[in-house]
Amino acid sequence: MLELFLENFTINSFNLIFVATGIIITGAALLSTRDYRYAHRKLFYLCNLIYVVSFTMIIMTNNWIIFLIGWELVTVTTFLMLLWGSNKIARIYLIIQFIGSNFLLYVVLMIMNAGYSTIGPISEFNLQILLIIGVGLKSAIIGLHFWLPIVHSRAPSPVSAILSGWVVKLGFIILLKTVTSGNILLFYAGIAMVIYASLEAIFETDYKVLLAYSTISQLGFVAIGIGSGNIYAYWGSVLHIIVHGLAKTSLFLSSGYWIKKTKSRTIYAFKNGWFVDRKNSILTIIGLTVLAGFPIFAGYNSKYLIKYAAGGGLFLNYVFHGLSILTYLYVFRFLKWGIFNIDKTEKEFSKDEVNESNSFLSISIPLFLIVLITFISNSLLGINLANYHLLSGLFKNLIYIVVALSILKITDWIYVKEKPVPSMDIFLIRIKNWNNVIKGKPKVETIEVDMENQIYNILIKFAKFVYTYLPKKIQSQLLFIPIAILLLLIFIL
Repeated sequence: MLELFLENFTINSFNLIFVATGIIITGAALLSTRDYRYAHRKLFYLCNLIYVVSFTMIIMTNNWIIFLIGWELVTVTTFLMLLWGSNKIARIYLIIQFIGSNFLLYVVLMIMNAGYSTIGPISEFNLQILLIIGVGLKSAIIGLHFWLPIVHSRAPSPVSAILSGWVVKLGFIILLKTVTSGNILLFYAGIAMVIYASLEAIFETDYKVLLAYSTISQLGFVAIGIGSGNIYAYWGSVLHIIVHGLAKTSLFLSSGYWIKKTKSRTIYAFKNGWFVDRKNSILTIIGLTVLAGFPIFAGYNSKYLIKYAAGGGLFLNYVFHGLSILTYLYVFRFLKWGIFNIDKTEKEFSKDEVNESNSFLSISIPLFLIVLITFISNSLLGINLANYHLLSGLFKNLIYIVVALSILKITDWIYVKEKPVPSMDIFLIRIKNWNNVIKGKPKVETIEVDMENQIYNILIKFAKFVYTYLPKKIQSQLLFIPIAILLLLIFIL
C-alpha cells in the first residue's frame, strides 16, 4: 500500500532543490518571528509545519488530485498565518484563493479528461492557457494580480516573506513541469507583468507595497523564460524562482525592522536610514542589487539566461534592455528616499539609540545562499555557462545604471505624494469608476456599502448570472467544484 502511494511522487534533483529552497525560506521567516509578539505561538509553528508538508506535496507529486489537495492545504495554512496579523485581510485572501481553487479544479478535471493522468508536459495550447489562468490567481499573473499588493502589504512581515518568497512561486513550478515547449501568451504576459508592476513600484511610497509590486515584476521574468520555449531561458526561470524567493524573503523580513525603527511604512520616513541601521541597510542594498541583476550576484545569472528568450530578435533585445532599466529605476529611487535620504535637520542617532536587529541572521542567511548560488549555478542547473560574459554584463548594467540615475535626476527622483495603503475598497472604487466612465456616469470617491458586503454582492450577482444564463448541466458542474474541494480536504485531514 505504501509503495502504491509513493508512486504518486517523483524524487529528483529538480524537485529536491525547490523543496529545499521553500524550507529555507520558511525557516528564515520563522527565525524572525521571535521578535513578534504572537499569541498561541505553538499553533503558528504547527501551521508552518503543515504548510511545509503541503508545498512539498505540490512540488514532489505527479498526481493531479494530490496536487490539488496540497494546494488547498497551502491556502488554509497561509490563511491561518494571516489571522495572526489581520482577520479582514485573512478573509479577503481566503475568498480570493477559494475562487481560484474552484476554477483550477475544473481545469484539472478537463486536463485529466484529455488523457493527462499525471502531471507532465501538456501539448494542447488551449489546455495550457486554462492552466495558466487556473494558477494565475494564486501566482499573481497579470490581470489576476490585484490581491497581491493588498494582502502582502498588510500581512505581518514574516508572513509576507512566506507568501511573496515562496507561495506565489508554486504555480510557476507547475508551469515549469507542464508548459515545457513554451507558450506565446505566457511570454508576452510576462513582459506586461514586468512593465506594469515596475511602473507601479516606481511611483509607490509604501515600502511593503513597493516590494509586492516588485514581486509581480520579477515573476514576469519567470513567465518570460517559461513562455519562450528556449531551453536556456527555461533554466533561467528555474534559477530566478530560487534566487528571487531568497532575495524577497530577506527584503520583506528587513522591511519589518525598517517599519519598527521608523514607525512608518512610507519610504520618505526612512530618513538617515544608513545611520539608523547600518547592517540592515547593507542587507537591503544587497537584496535590491540581486533583484536588479547586477553581475556579482545570482540575479544576474538567472536574467542572463532568461535573455535568451529574446531569441536574437533586435526589437525584443531592446525590450529586455528597457525592462532592466525599469528595475533599476525603482531600486535607486527607494535607495535615495529610503536609505540615503540624509536630513541634517534631524538629530544625530547615537549608537545607543540604534536598535540592532535581533534577527540579523534570518535576513542574512538567504542572501548568503544567493552568494553561494552565484558560484555554483553551473552545477546546480546542470548546464554549461561557458559563454557567461561577465565583463559584457557589467558594461551593460553600468549603462542601465547611468540611464536610470539620469532619469531619476531629471525627474527629482520621482517624488510623489504619499499614497494610501492598497485595499479592496480602493480596488472596488476603481472598478466602479471604470464602469461609470463606460456608462457616462460621474466618478465616485467612496462606496456606500462596506468592502465585505461589496464582495458578497459581486458573488451574488455572479450566482444570478450562472442561474439565469448557463445551462443546467454546467450549473451542476460548477456546484460540484466547491463540494469536491471540501471533500478532498475532509479526506486528507
